[in-house]
Amino acid sequence: MILCYMVVFRFSRTPCVPPFTALMLVTGLGLVVFWMTLLSVAREVWSALVPSQWV
Repeated sequence: MILCYMVVFRFSRTPCVPPFTALMLVTGLGLVVFWMTLLSVAREVWSALVPSQWV
């Protein structure tokens, strides 16, 4: 979380990138990483719970 704030602070110091845009970019990347992790974990749990002949 602190790393995200550091990235946003570094982006917001550059005049070409507004702080809001940098914040949206970091939030979007975080959401993508979160959903990819959640999907991979759900797939692992699904393959562990459901027998292989059902798939």
